[in-house]
Amino acid sequence: DANNTNNQNNTSTTNYITLTYTTSVGGTIIGNATQEITKGSYGQEVTAKPNFGYYFTGWPDGENTISRRDTSVNDSKTITALFEPYFAEGQGSSSDPFIIKTAQQLQNINVARDDNTYDYTFLYYELGNNIDLSSFSCWKPLNFKGYFNGNSFTISNMTINNEIFNYLDNITYSI
Repeated sequence: DANNTNNQNNTSTTNYITLTYTTSVGGTIIGNATQEITKGSYGQEVTAKPNFGYYFTGWPDGENTISRRDTSVNDSKTITALFEPYFAEGQGSSSDPFIIKTAQQLQNINVARDDNTYDYTFLYYELGNNIDLSSFSCWKPLNFKGYFNGNSFTISNMTINNEIFNYLDNITYSI
């Protein structure tokens, strides 16, 4: 009868939930960002991909792997991939260089290069503040290829066992 059919349809729709994956500024989701799945089942794997100049910092639930597949999901939910910029501002070009204002942003020259998501060689960097490296017990030398302008700012309290730049070929720098 009609009532029984309606009850069956209502029951079946309550067995489905929606997983939605979004991003903060600075990234995209690779994979199916909106998934309708059976309650209690697995979602499809998605990957958080940072845009150029950004890095992935994690998911709000504490998961820190760039790819995830939610399991045993019982309720609809939205999960946001979190990203942060490597540098204070800029795009790394000669007309819009990356601006470095903190010790961590200076070290991010290495972090960005090691990420291998994008090519961070032969880009333009400028200091936007004086940088105090006293928070680093031993500074990791920059494995650097690019253009660096100190803009008359200083880098101070550096403890290092090597030169600040491992590669001085093909770079222009002024500090």
